[in-house]
Parts: sequence; structure tokens; C-alpha cells
Amino acid sequence: MPPFMAQGACLALEDALVLGNILSHQNNWENMANLLTESRKGRVLWALDRNRRREKLTDFPYWISSLRLKLVGQKTWIEDYAPLAVPLNVQTVKRLKIALLLFSVSKAFL
Repeated sequence: MPPFMAQGACLALEDALVLGNILSHQNNWENMANLLTESRKGRVLWALDRNRRREKLTDFPYWISSLRLKLVGQKTWIEDYAPLAVPLNVQTVKRLKIALLLFSVSKAFL
């Protein structure tokens, strides 16, 4: 995935949250990978598509890319980050706090 939206670590944290949710509600280990894949496919494909769109802005000489960015940059930025403006429910916020805590603790051991 191109690094234009810094999504690598973010998607990994989201994966951990979704996997934790699946593990806490499922007893069928045979289907766990399929559930995770299906749960995450839409979000990952969306992030990949948005990154590829941003990457296309860099395919041209600098002066053209700069002009294109001025013309479509704000619109692209708003579209890319619009999902972040959707309010989270209380349960999701609690899970995010736990995931961030675990992430920071694990980072201390690296």
C-alpha cells in the first residue's frame, strides 16, 4: 500500500480490535480467519483505493502535481478523512483505549 495516508499502523490497530471482537464472540475457530477477512475487506480496500488516488497525483512532473494538488487537494483530503468524522459508540471507544494501551505497552518492550 502506498504510504500517502499513513494507514499501516492504523489498519493494524483496527485489525486487532476486530479480531478481539471476533474472538470474544465466536467459538468456531475454523471460521475465524474468514470472519476477520470479510470484516476487514471493505475498509482495507477503501484505504488502498484512496492511497492509489493520492499516488496518482505524484505521477506527473512536480509543477503539474503541485497544480493538481491545489485544485483537488482539499476535496481529496475531505473525502479521505470523512469516515473519521463519524461518531464512535461507547463500546468502540473503550476497545480503542484498550488497544492503544496494549500498543503502547508492547512498544515499550521493542
